Amino acid sequence: MKKMNKKLFITAASVLMLCFTACTKEVVGPAGPAGTQGPTGNANVQSSIIPTTTIAGYANSWVSQTSSGITAQVTVLPLPTITQDILSKGAVLVYYSNDNSTWFLLPLTLGASPSSNKTFTWTYSYSLNIVKIAVTASDGTDPGNPGVVYFKVVTVAGQ
Repeated sequence: MKKMNKKLFITAASVLMLCFTACTKEVVGPAGPAGTQGPTGNANVQSSIIPTTTIAGYANSWVSQTSSGITAQVTVLPLPTITQDILSKGAVLVYYSNDNSTWFLLPLTLGASPSSNKTFTWTYSYSLNIVKIAVTASDGTDPGNPGVVYFKVVTVAGQ
């Protein structure tokens, strides 16, 4: 039995020695030639933060509009960065915030208070020089004036 334990110990020790001494450090060769220059990127991204209180011409920037029995609160944001080129080749993204700190990408559906079963959906559309924001209630009734909220509008030029 002693011989068996001795052989087992020698075999295990040999295997461990091979594992720790058989490794060699990887040698890194010289750097290869530089690659070709890639295409020029597009850094034409602009963003604007617009609180609903700063919209010119509106003492109260939200207007109630009804269509097909659904009432929405709507506001229009003037944005000269939405050019014909943006409409043709670019993109417009709109984010919502009620505190000018935490941002949510539109479209967005938010729940109401625990006493209400309504949800509120924020959507947007855009055209030359403007973004139109709408909020609707899930039951089609007037969601009420949202008051002061913030929108971050990001325009991305295309190529």
